[in-house]
Amino acid sequence: MLDYEWTFDFPVPLAFVLFRALFHSYAFQKLEQTYKNRLFQYAGIKEEDKPFYLNMELAFQQYVRGQRPETEKIYRNMHTHVWDMRQINPKVYYTEYQIYFDGQLGKWEDTLEREVTIHVSVPEGTETIRIVLNDKNGIYKLRSICAQDGCSEIKNYKSNAQLQIFDDFYFTQIPEIEIKNGQYREIIMKYQVLEADSHCMEQMITALKDAEQYRQAYGAAKQDVQAYEKAYHTADRAWKEYEQAYHTADRAWKEYECAYLESEKKCVEYSHMIEACTEKCCSLEEELKQIHNSLWWKLRSKIGRFKK
Repeated sequence: MLDYEWTFDFPVPLAFVLFRALFHSYAFQKLEQTYKNRLFQYAGIKEEDKPFYLNMELAFQQYVRGQRPETEKIYRNMHTHVWDMRQINPKVYYTEYQIYFDGQLGKWEDTLEREVTIHVSVPEGTETIRIVLNDKNGIYKLRSICAQDGCSEIKNYKSNAQLQIFDDFYFTQIPEIEIKNGQYREIIMKYQVLEADSHCMEQMITALKDAEQYRQAYGAAKQDVQAYEKAYHTADRAWKEYEQAYHTADRAWKEYECAYLESEKKCVEYSHMIEACTEKCCSLEEELKQIHNSLWWKLRSKIGRFKK
């Protein structure tokens, strides 16, 4: 965060605050444009919004400055001279690299540039090539290591870096690259010195490793949450299916209960009907007995036999 002592009585867009923090960062300005764009994208700053935030920054600077002239105009009016720090202190950008063939120093050069390209011819019979990138610790971006015509990339190399993130190597000691010779006649190596002679490399590496552990822990926790959400949705779906089945069974039970009560009612009616029929049958049997015992029935039986 930059200039957090300034407060206003209206909301300031978070994207603008992040834009200022990146725009005024010395470390950010040393990055390549590709990485700058990635950081802007990660911060949620769209490409079409950058001019708008830049105009906001100019307006903020005008508000802070008020009627006072810009520092740049003051420098021009004072006719000051801008000194090249490399002329005063070459160690500011001083890079010294050394190349060893089987432990013997074969080449040594220095440069005032952070972008370094090494062209080296390999003596015949060399087994190991050791390249010392600089005489200071720091962060070095290894862009490429190619053999012979520069088209064959070399990947079987080792370094004494304590941490590697993509092509950025973090060294707490003098940085070295060791290559096992595969009959290479020439090696072309390109690298960039991002930070040199730093007093906090160990703390930086520890912080980056901790951040990586936190990132992995966060990833694991995120997977657990996703698994829990999946299990929750599965259980929720099963619960809804159970509820639906329960309501279906409950409805069927109520229908069965109604049907049972209706059949029970009919059974009672049938029982009354059977009782009535039973009484009627008993009455008819009694009448039939009376008929059979009557004189008329007996006489009719005898007349019937007589006719036969």
